Parts: sequence; structure tokens; C-alpha cells
Amino acid sequence: MKYFILLITCFLSFMAHSRTFQVGSNYSFKTPAELSNTRVLSDGDTIYISAEDFIGNDALANWLPNKLVIIGQGNKPKLKAAGKYILGKGIWVLSGDSIEVHNISFEDAKVPSKNGAGIRLDGHGMFVYHCTFRNNEDGILVTNTNKGGVHVYYSEFDGNGYGDGLSHSIYVGYVEHCVFYGNYSHHAKIGHCFKSRAAKNDILYNRFADEETGNSSRLIDVPNGGDVLIMGNELMQGPRATNNNVIGYGLEGLKGGYKHKVNIVNNTMVNKRQASCIFVKFAPGTYTSKVINNIMVGKGVSISGTVTESHHNFINSSIDSAFLKDEANKDYSLTGSGFVIHGGTTLIEELTPSKEYTRLSVKERLLNATIDIGAHEWPEPFSVSEMENYGITLYPNPVKTNLYIVSPKQNITSINLINILGEAVLEFPFTPILNVSNLERGVYLVQMKLNSGTLLNSKLLVQ
Repeated sequence: MKYFILLITCFLSFMAHSRTFQVGSNYSFKTPAELSNTRVLSDGDTIYISAEDFIGNDALANWLPNKLVIIGQGNKPKLKAAGKYILGKGIWVLSGDSIEVHNISFEDAKVPSKNGAGIRLDGHGMFVYHCTFRNNEDGILVTNTNKGGVHVYYSEFDGNGYGDGLSHSIYVGYVEHCVFYGNYSHHAKIGHCFKSRAAKNDILYNRFADEETGNSSRLIDVPNGGDVLIMGNELMQGPRATNNNVIGYGLEGLKGGYKHKVNIVNNTMVNKRQASCIFVKFAPGTYTSKVINNIMVGKGVSISGTVTESHHNFINSSIDSAFLKDEANKDYSLTGSGFVIHGGTTLIEELTPSKEYTRLSVKERLLNATIDIGAHEWPEPFSVSEMENYGITLYPNPVKTNLYIVSPKQNITSINLINILGEAVLEFPFTPILNVSNLERGVYLVQMKLNSGTLLNSKLLVQ
């Protein structure tokens, strides 16, 4: 009982000493630099920063206490380095542990060592929400080792990197755990859109992209391996990408003491390089590696290195074959056509995406009877309603031997069966009974042409 009373006393004492500070032109502390330099802050304090531009030395801060909560107000205060930096490191240095940063834009950090960071984490643990990192040499740079976690949510990383391949949108050192969730990391300058040496990485529901003009290296680089989950992400390698590898795992050597397993599930990957790419590249010695339910379209090799389990992936050199709604305008949702619909396989709960990326956020993924391949779920259960409008019925589905095609109007002229690689495996004039017992088990697209020239699509599962 006495230990409980002591705990409550300590908590109340902590709460009593936590304070709130305002920063901005209308307050006593005019700039982040002024507040951080006064050393009046204590562990657990909250800081609100007005939605203003803070330029040069005014933007800089070295935050020393632990568990600070720093919140930008309105449409984000903008911290513009303008050639200035603190401690040779960048715009903000988080020297304390477990600091939260919300709704702030960090821009143009540059230092003589060429790794100027919007945020440099020297303490242990950090939480970043709804922030922007633009044109820094590193968006976020984490230098501490072996302790604490890095959590980044709903933030944008735009045009970061010095351009020498040694600085990145976000570069995480040897921490315990990194969570990267609902972010948009794009146009890294020759560096990676995400790089982490953490023992455990959860990379969930993000968009990593060069778009049409970017020249990044890898989109995701986990150079020392570890326990990694890459799930529900959009990855777009652009025509100017400088590295032919989209996702790299353990390619600088697997770190001793780490549990080397990687699950890459339900991602949508698009390669627009004219030269072929390697979508996923594993280092030798990876303990277990699974690549399941992914879309990989564009020129490229799907996997390099030993993989423990790889199946239910849609792989095709044609980007159009994936039936993405508006790929050119960054909409990777599905159109409802094509055999990525209901083409996946059900996995354990930890490997089943519950969300989908949507611009700097996530939304619920509404799972139907059989999960779709890729980062998005077609919002309606697949049905044959389109065919039913023409009086056409297919049954049974799934099918083992004979597929029956009922068309009272007899208006079907030809039928094609297309496999998951986009290859036509059967092409024939209309017949009411189709024997599929010689086909490999899996998902097929049934494409029927009517005498009017209309094409109808349906999904067929051969067991």
C-alpha cells in the first residue's frame, strides 16, 4: 500500500510541476530559440507555437527536458533554417527523451557535415505527428543507440537529402523500435525515402514515391535486417530513380543480436524506370522472409535472394494490368476490374491490413470474403452483377472440373481465361461447359466478349 501511495504522490507532484508555454509574436517568448535558451522548461511541459514563419536563428532549438509536448497551431508554424543551424546538427535537436512534436514544418536544414536535419534526435524516444520536412539534408536523423522508439505518423517528407546518397528523408539509427505510419515520403535526393537500422520496424500504410521527377535511391532500406513488417504501403519508383532496388533488406550486413525476419504483405509497388528493377532484395542469411499478396507491376524482377514464402503476388510488366484507378494521379485504389480483386490469401491477424493509405492519413480497409491483392481493397464485394445485367451466370465458383456458363441471350462470342501473371491460358469461342481440371489451382480472370463488342470481366477461383 505504501508503494502505491508513493506512486500517486510522485504522479501528482509531476502533474503539479508541468506547465504550459506559448511561443509567438504575441507572447512573452517570441521564438522557439528564445524559449529553449531560457532553460525554464521542465520535464512534461507543453509548448504551443503560433502559426508563423520563424527564420534563421529564431527557428533553432535544443530541447533538453524529457516528455515535452510541442504543438504547432493553425496551419503549421514554419521553421526555415535560412543557412543557420544549432550544434552543427540542424533546426531542432531533441536532447531529452520521449518528446512529442505535432503540426510543425521544418525546412532547408543544412550544415557543413552535409547531414543537417529538420529534427535531430539525440535523446531516447520520439513521437512526431502531422509534421512536414522539406528540403533538408535529412528530414529526421536519429543518432542514439539501442534504446527507445521512434514513432512518426501522418507526416510529409518532401525533397530531403544532400544528394550524395548518404542522407535521407528519414534515417533511424540502432534504436529498439521504429513505427512509420500513414506518411508520404517522396522526392528524396538520391538518398532513401526511408532508412532504418532499428531492431524492429513497422512500416505501415505509407506512400513512398519518386513520382515523375524524383531521383531517390531505394524507397525502403533496412540495411541491417531485424524484425520488419512492411504492410499496406504504396511504392512508386519513378523514371529517374538512381537505384534499381525498391525494397532492400540486410544489404549492409545482418546485425548480430537481431531477429532477422521480414514480412512484406499487401503492398502496391509500381516501377517506371525504363531499366528493369528488383522489387525486393534480401541479404543471404535472413531467418524468415515472406512476400505475400503484393502487386508488383512494371519492368523488374520480383525477388532477389532467398525467400521463405512467396505467393498470391500479382506480378506483371504492364502497369495497366493492375487496374489501378488513376495511377498517373497517385490514386492506387482498385477499379473493380482485374483479378487482384479477391486474389489474395487470408493470413494471421498480425499480417492482415486493417487500414489503407489515404493522403497523409489512413482509412479503414473494408475486408470482404477474400482479401484483395495490394495496398487497397475494392470497396464492394465482388459479384457478377455486371454479367447478370446481360443474363449471364457462371457456376460453380470456386470450380474444380466443369464451369457452366449460362447465357440465355446467346450473345457471347468468345471467352478468355487469364492467369495471375496476365497471360492468356485459354482462348476459345463460346461454349456452355468449360472443363478447367487441367488448369493450375489459383485465381483467373474470365473475360467474355459480346457480339456488341462489350467486354465483361469476372473472377474465377480454380481449386
